[in-house]
Amino acid sequence: MVIVLEGLEGTGKTSLAIRVCKRDSYQYIKTPPPEYNSVRSFVAAQNSPDMEFYFYLSGVFAVQSKLKPFKGARQHIIVDRYIHTPIAYHARGAKFSYPAFEEARLLRADLTIHVTCNATERVQRKEQRGFHLFERAEFDDEKIESYFRAVCDVEFCNEGSLEESCSRLSRLIAARVYKES
Repeated sequence: MVIVLEGLEGTGKTSLAIRVCKRDSYQYIKTPPPEYNSVRSFVAAQNSPDMEFYFYLSGVFAVQSKLKPFKGARQHIIVDRYIHTPIAYHARGAKFSYPAFEEARLLRADLTIHVTCNATERVQRKEQRGFHLFERAEFDDEKIESYFRAVCDVEFCNEGSLEESCSRLSRLIAARVYKES
């Protein structure tokens, strides 16, 4: 099963994904893949929504071969951000139309989870992380959240301890797997 975590920066997607994967013996993959890190600062400096969109989109295309064995399978992989992130952040949340690409070539996730958390905790997480290449200050977070709500299968509120959240997320995934089998 291909499981995708989407959501705003600082909601805890990466921490949740890594911990649940270790705990439940799932595979983990992040988009864009680590090989893209050397180019990120260049892309960020251009301040071009289209360039950022295609940069992140290329990261989604780059992981397709790694995802295919998990599609509909009993073994699971959690993807930390996928296609909805480049779409949501393109045009800074002002609209959700995006440049053309071959959407049919992308593997559809079996389950897409919109990860949220309260605003105060999100700000604290972002401050702890420090400088981030793509500063999102000028983005309309409320509209981006609405977009994620509309396109994701389920919403998960990441609150409480990391261990508690991981347990709840594992149960949510297990329930979904059971429902589909």
